[in-house]
Amino acid sequence: MLVKAKSRPLSSLEQRRVFGERLKLTVLFLVFLGVVASIVYLIFLSAFFKVKSIQFSGDGVLSQPDITAFLEKRLGSYPSKAIFNPDRIFFWSNLDIKKPRDIFPEIAEIKVQRSLFSRSVTIAVTEREKFGVWCEGSCFWIDKEGIAFSSAPETDGTLVSFVKVSNGMDTKLGDQVLQGDELSNFLKSVQLIQDLGISVMGFSVEDIKLKEIVAMTTLGPKIYFSLLVDPYFAKETIQNIKSGPDWRKLSYINLTVAGRVYKK
Repeated sequence: MLVKAKSRPLSSLEQRRVFGERLKLTVLFLVFLGVVASIVYLIFLSAFFKVKSIQFSGDGVLSQPDITAFLEKRLGSYPSKAIFNPDRIFFWSNLDIKKPRDIFPEIAEIKVQRSLFSRSVTIAVTEREKFGVWCEGSCFWIDKEGIAFSSAPETDGTLVSFVKVSNGMDTKLGDQVLQGDELSNFLKSVQLIQDLGISVMGFSVEDIKLKEIVAMTTLGPKIYFSLLVDPYFAKETIQNIKSGPDWRKLSYINLTVAGRVYKK
């Protein structure tokens, strides 16, 4: 039968060494806790990383509190931001939010830039620019991206980019009325009218499915454009017709077939 030998009692020198090691570990642990507590206080509680200012730039900035609340909600959804409050500079990030039209149809872009050095946040808001009025059920201002961003009165006269659509549909705020090549060719049609100095009361679309749009000129024929055809192929021809004696006698000019100009 084996008998377990008893441990030799520690000498006073060994006891002091063990005590010293434990004391050293305890001090290092307390220092570590102190450093962590200082960092936590510095980041989350002190004024050192507190946001000093939130500044807006851009003409006619809309509803600054609503925009700020929207950005706070967006940033708050990021896991990396969950531990910070909006008053901490680390909560904010450099952002470039394009087309936030579900919330702000009148805004094309929101850019956020933060400065850790100055603890400031700059929010740059780019509003949509009015290009014309699109009436499809309801009337809205649209921009060159085709976004219906603001209610507009139904108008007439010489507003070259007034468009009346008669297809039984109803445009909603924030809708994109045209896109892709159709939007591009519509913009070109308007630009061609302006380049040629033709006065119009507006444009008309009887059936959007036909992809045709009609310019209602004030002193000349109707001009039919196709949303599927770049109209600039006919620029010189239209210029010659406009300069001739038959301009006011014509009923219409048709540009819906690429490379061909029909008139009556």
